[in-house]
Amino acid sequence: MTEPFWPDTTGSHLPHTWRRTPPGDSEMSRESARTHPVGVTCSEGHSFFLSAAIHTIHPDGTVTPSVVCSDAARGCPFHEWVLLKGWRDE
Repeated sequence: MTEPFWPDTTGSHLPHTWRRTPPGDSEMSRESARTHPVGVTCSEGHSFFLSAAIHTIHPDGTVTPSVVCSDAARGCPFHEWVLLKGWRDE
């Protein structure tokens, strides 16, 4: 089953939300936005970035492969197929 994630319009990092990584003004921050374009917050409340080296975000917002929480080693059970609602390629 695919888990819908909603745009984080308030910056509150609520569970099941996503946000674009802002490109910033420096080359380092622009590179970070290219390599980790989206931050997500899993259902357990852990926030982390998706890696462009691992994940593809398709035009409809579907993320492949499935997403595992960055806190999985510390016991977070989140491992789901993710759909970024409201996603638009830019």
